[in-house]
Amino acid sequence: MSAEPHQRIRELFEEALERPEAERLSFVETACAGNPTLFRAVERLLRARGASESFLEGEPRDTQHIGRYIIRGELGRGAMGVVYDAVDPLIGRGVAVKVIRLIGVTEPGEAEFLTESLFREARSAGQLFHPGIVIILDVGREGDSAFIAMERIEGPTLQQILASGRQLDIKEALRILQQAAVALDYAHRHGIVHRDIKPANIMLQHETTVKVTDFGIAKVMSTQHTTLAGVLVGTPSYMSPEQIEARPVDGCSDQFSLAVVAYELLTRAKPFEADSIATLAHLIVYGPRPSPRATCPDLPAGVDQVFERALARLPKDRFGSCTQFIAELETV
Repeated sequence: MSAEPHQRIRELFEEALERPEAERLSFVETACAGNPTLFRAVERLLRARGASESFLEGEPRDTQHIGRYIIRGELGRGAMGVVYDAVDPLIGRGVAVKVIRLIGVTEPGEAEFLTESLFREARSAGQLFHPGIVIILDVGREGDSAFIAMERIEGPTLQQILASGRQLDIKEALRILQQAAVALDYAHRHGIVHRDIKPANIMLQHETTVKVTDFGIAKVMSTQHTTLAGVLVGTPSYMSPEQIEARPVDGCSDQFSLAVVAYELLTRAKPFEADSIATLAHLIVYGPRPSPRATCPDLPAGVDQVFERALARLPKDRFGSCTQFIAELETV
């Protein structure tokens, strides 16, 4: 499958997952009007995800295994798989196991695309040893499932905190953002861009220590590309203009995404919102930079200028690093 169809499949897949389960197929059917091949491809990915959600259901608890890991329960679900609470019986350590179930993916290219997404997470994050980044412990494939075993984080994602309605004060929000920025700059110094920074990928261990997770679409900044050229990866609302336009990315792209997260934490609204991916993409690339003070007048003077720079269309117009962006935000 060429890069362009893969790009559109991924876009629709991500967009469908943002909708209630009962509405996903009808959304895809409408979005794919006149393109039955595209509809079938997205439908297969949705079925594959549905199969991963039901993984191990109906089996006795004491027989639930993936690899050598004993499954104890479910921790969460995302676009690329299900994360289970598990234990490594060799050393008795609690771990998180992320699984992609490939049942329902009938085309070999699609199965390889899903599996490679998971293994890329292990290869990228496995190079990073930082207290603010989730540690990858193991990776493997068993039957029709691929999996990664990783450090078990005791605490919620930032997305779960936002969805709960809990209001973070500015001091707490800045503490979270500062820790995430330090972890991202560390990854950037080691040549790795996350490319999918969003609240769901920022975890809080014991609700105090930030852990950045899910480097499944990270890209090593080298001449040895392991991904399909031109494939659009990321979550649309948090994507940088250069990601949308399939241009080369560096740490400035993660900074843009972190700025979107910061905007959401401080205002409880996303800076770019639209009814379709096409309109959203146009806003991010060509639209005016949003004003957080227009959404939340209680924010101090100077905030708009900081966000205008961090959300700049061109990477060269942004801050020199994620920590510099947050430092400027703290200053105002």
